[in-house]
Amino acid sequence: MSPSILVDDADPARFYTVGFHWSTTTNSDSFFNRTVTVCHTEYRNTSTVPKLEFNFYGSDLHFYGPPVTNDIFVNYTIDKSSVRPANLNKNANSALKTGVNIWNLSGLDQQYHSVDIFPVNGLFSFDYFTYTPNRLSPLVGRNLLLDDNDPLLQYSSEWTKTNADTLQGAVVAHQNTLSGTNRTGSTLKFNFVGAAVSVYGALNQQAGRLSASFSVDNGTPTSFSPFDGTQTPNPSSWKPNERFFHQDLTPGNHTLLVTLQDASGSQMLWLDSVVYEGSSGTKLNSTTTSTGGGTTTTGTSSSSSKPFNSATIGGIIAAVVVLAVMGFCFRFWRRFARNFHSTGGDSHQYGNTTFVPPRAPTPQLAPVIYMVSSPRHPAPAPPPPPPMPHNPWSYEQQVYPAMPVSHPSGQPHISRQEPTFWQPSSTTPRQPDISPPVNSPAPHSQDLDGNLNNSAPRRSQDAGPADLPPAYEPRLYIP
Repeated sequence: MSPSILVDDADPARFYTVGFHWSTTTNSDSFFNRTVTVCHTEYRNTSTVPKLEFNFYGSDLHFYGPPVTNDIFVNYTIDKSSVRPANLNKNANSALKTGVNIWNLSGLDQQYHSVDIFPVNGLFSFDYFTYTPNRLSPLVGRNLLLDDNDPLLQYSSEWTKTNADTLQGAVVAHQNTLSGTNRTGSTLKFNFVGAAVSVYGALNQQAGRLSASFSVDNGTPTSFSPFDGTQTPNPSSWKPNERFFHQDLTPGNHTLLVTLQDASGSQMLWLDSVVYEGSSGTKLNSTTTSTGGGTTTTGTSSSSSKPFNSATIGGIIAAVVVLAVMGFCFRFWRRFARNFHSTGGDSHQYGNTTFVPPRAPTPQLAPVIYMVSSPRHPAPAPPPPPPMPHNPWSYEQQVYPAMPVSHPSGQPHISRQEPTFWQPSSTTPRQPDISPPVNSPAPHSQDLDGNLNNSAPRRSQDAGPADLPPAYEPRLYIP
């Protein structure tokens, strides 16, 4: 059995209402978490239609609250379909009860649904509603409700299951069942994965004392003693939906233990439901079991494990062989494609030798002429750069080329032409200084044959144009 997700009317983060017709009352006895929400349809001086909207993944939606009287009418839509009347549970026998099942919406598929509820007349009230989750339903932070008859709750042998209608007085219970015991030492154990846990039950004002303890993970027990024996007995007085215990926990695996400490007279401990908050490890149809080596998680499943037979083993072997052959073919194709692209697709392979057809001869380029200078024929000096324009208003440096200096022909010399920088003044610009040529003969030089010569250094000169290569003759090239 899967737990139901519970949405309390005091948790507006899970649903929202439209219109000022809605109001929530706190500190109301016999209601879940002591709150109940009412829609006042008698407020009609507004164009806003009261509405309650709720979206969820799951099925089987159930609303609980005060009994529905004959003057209450509600319409609804499911998944934005047409408006239709809600078939409310109007039971005269539950007129004195609280927290009854007032409306059900069953037969939904396991998908996403959107429900809009439109109260039309009367005081429509609800306490909480539940829905059955599926694998798409988020569980983190949700309140998961287990009825007292859920098999995940492990009772000792002293507990009895009772239909609430058979009890004296107007008592209501979730799914109309209660589990009770009056045997001291009776226990209830619940293993779960979550972040909080609460225990709810019903109190009957009988004569005698009632005391129970609650602990989580073998921690310090919390005592709950609603009756000490001084109360006035009234067997018809019931308080349903009473929270006996609550504790916030670190998300993870936990174990709840409930123990009856004392039940004298006619008192009994009546449990109705257990609610725990889901965490990241919470799963549907799952619980935790304690073993000698620690705590492990187990779950129910519709399919059982079966041993492998010969057909299964043969199929696995065949699949492995097919995959191996496919892998070999793929590697062979990769190698062939790589060799094909590496040779450009133009070569032909014979055995281990690759023959590449000869390429056409490279066309002869124009001859390159190298200029060699000699001391007899000095190389012409490059033309001087054009003079830069003069701007008397500019403060940038002006660069003037050096003026050429005449010298006897045939005499080796070395001229250094250095630019002269001129800073403009407020008056007429000054002519640039002309640096005389500087002749700095080297102490010795080396001729073309590699012999030392102490004479003045010789300047290299142009050797003239080089001989042109012979004309191209195709017969001179061997293909």
